[in-house]
Amino acid sequence: MACCPSHDDKSPSLSVSEAGNHILIHCFAGCEPSEILAAVNMQMSDLMPERDAHYFDDQPPQRPKRETRSEADLAHIQIRYLEAEAMVETGHKLTAAEKKQAIADFEYLRGIGELP
Repeated sequence: MACCPSHDDKSPSLSVSEAGNHILIHCFAGCEPSEILAAVNMQMSDLMPERDAHYFDDQPPQRPKRETRSEADLAHIQIRYLEAEAMVETGHKLTAAEKKQAIADFEYLRGIGELP
Protein backbone atom coordinates (compact mmCIF):
# COMPACT_ATOMS: atom_id res chain seq x y z
CA MET A 1 0.00 0.00 0.00
CA ALA A 2 1.12 3.53 -0.74
CA CYS A 3 -0.20 7.06 -0.57
CA CYS A 4 -2.23 7.93 -3.65
CA PRO A 5 -0.67 10.76 -5.70
CA SER A 6 -4.10 11.74 -7.02
CA HIS A 7 -5.50 13.11 -3.75
CA ASP A 8 -4.27 14.49 -0.43
CA ASP A 9 -3.60 11.09 1.11
CA LYS A 10 -2.66 11.06 4.79
CA SER A 11 -2.90 7.27 5.09
CA PRO A 12 -1.88 4.83 2.33
CA SER A 13 -4.88 3.97 0.17
CA LEU A 14 -3.25 2.96 -3.13
CA SER A 15 -2.71 -0.68 -4.01
CA VAL A 16 -0.26 -1.50 -6.82
CA SER A 17 0.00 -5.13 -7.87
CA GLU A 18 0.94 -7.33 -10.77
CA ALA A 19 -1.39 -9.68 -12.64
CA GLY A 20 0.37 -11.63 -15.35
CA ASN A 21 1.99 -9.01 -17.53
CA HIS A 22 -0.23 -6.13 -16.38
CA ILE A 23 0.16 -3.65 -13.53
CA LEU A 24 -3.02 -3.15 -11.49
CA ILE A 25 -3.72 -0.02 -9.46
CA HIS A 26 -6.62 0.63 -7.09
CA CYS A 27 -7.26 3.56 -4.79
CA PHE A 28 -9.48 2.58 -1.87
CA ALA A 29 -10.43 6.26 -1.47
CA GLY A 30 -12.15 6.08 -4.88
CA CYS A 31 -9.73 7.76 -7.31
CA GLU A 32 -10.05 6.54 -10.88
CA PRO A 33 -6.97 4.82 -12.35
CA SER A 34 -6.77 7.53 -15.04
CA GLU A 35 -6.61 10.21 -12.31
CA ILE A 36 -3.86 8.34 -10.45
CA LEU A 37 -1.79 7.92 -13.60
CA ALA A 38 -2.31 11.53 -14.67
CA ALA A 39 -0.93 12.64 -11.29
CA VAL A 40 2.35 10.85 -12.10
CA ASN A 41 2.36 11.77 -15.81
CA MET A 42 1.53 8.27 -17.06
CA GLN A 43 -1.20 6.67 -19.17
CA MET A 44 -3.09 3.38 -18.95
CA SER A 45 -1.04 2.05 -21.85
CA ASP A 46 2.08 2.35 -19.65
CA LEU A 47 0.64 -0.41 -17.46
CA MET A 48 -0.11 -2.88 -20.23
CA PRO A 49 1.99 -4.56 -22.89
CA GLU A 50 1.39 -3.75 -26.52
CA ARG A 51 -0.66 -6.26 -28.49
CA ASP A 52 0.33 -7.45 -31.91
CA ALA A 53 -1.91 -8.16 -34.90
CA HIS A 54 -2.36 -11.80 -33.83
CA TYR A 55 -4.03 -10.87 -30.56
CA PHE A 56 -7.50 -11.27 -32.04
CA ASP A 57 -6.81 -14.56 -33.85
CA ASP A 58 -8.56 -17.71 -32.64
CA GLN A 59 -5.22 -19.16 -31.59
CA PRO A 60 -4.14 -19.76 -28.03
CA PRO A 61 -2.49 -16.69 -26.48
CA GLN A 62 1.25 -16.51 -26.84
CA ARG A 63 3.54 -15.75 -23.95
CA PRO A 64 4.44 -12.05 -23.75
CA LYS A 65 7.73 -11.02 -25.25
CA ARG A 66 10.50 -10.50 -22.73
CA GLU A 67 10.84 -6.80 -23.61
CA THR A 68 7.10 -6.32 -22.99
CA ARG A 69 7.55 -7.73 -19.53
CA SER A 70 10.41 -5.32 -18.95
CA GLU A 71 8.17 -2.40 -19.97
CA ALA A 72 5.60 -3.46 -17.38
CA ASP A 73 8.33 -3.80 -14.76
CA LEU A 74 9.67 -0.36 -15.64
CA ALA A 75 6.19 1.17 -15.26
CA HIS A 76 5.83 -0.54 -11.86
CA ILE A 77 9.21 0.82 -10.68
CA GLN A 78 8.36 4.33 -11.92
CA ILE A 79 5.02 4.32 -10.10
CA ARG A 80 6.61 3.01 -6.90
CA TYR A 81 9.31 5.71 -7.07
CA LEU A 82 6.78 8.49 -7.76
CA GLU A 83 4.60 7.29 -4.88
CA ALA A 84 7.57 7.50 -2.50
CA GLU A 85 8.41 10.95 -3.83
CA ALA A 86 4.80 12.10 -3.32
CA MET A 87 4.80 10.72 0.23
CA VAL A 88 7.95 12.69 1.10
CA GLU A 89 6.60 15.87 -0.52
CA THR A 90 3.43 15.63 1.58
CA GLY A 91 5.43 15.28 4.81
CA HIS A 92 5.11 11.51 5.25
CA LYS A 93 8.22 9.92 6.74
CA LEU A 94 9.30 6.81 4.89
CA THR A 95 10.08 3.66 6.82
CA ALA A 96 13.62 2.31 6.51
CA ALA A 97 12.41 -0.30 4.01
CA GLU A 98 10.49 2.30 1.94
CA LYS A 99 13.52 4.59 1.93
CA LYS A 100 15.85 1.77 0.85
CA GLN A 101 13.43 0.82 -1.95
CA ALA A 102 13.03 4.45 -3.09
CA ILE A 103 16.81 4.88 -3.27
CA ALA A 104 17.20 1.62 -5.21
CA ASP A 105 14.40 2.69 -7.61
CA PHE A 106 15.95 6.15 -8.05
CA GLU A 107 19.39 4.72 -8.82
CA TYR A 108 17.97 2.15 -11.22
CA LEU A 109 15.80 4.68 -13.11
CA ARG A 110 18.63 7.23 -13.26
CA GLY A 111 21.02 4.54 -14.52
CA ILE A 112 18.79 3.62 -17.46
CA GLY A 113 17.77 7.21 -18.20
CA GLU A 114 14.11 6.69 -17.28
CA LEU A 115 13.84 8.90 -14.21
CA PRO A 116 10.40 10.58 -14.29
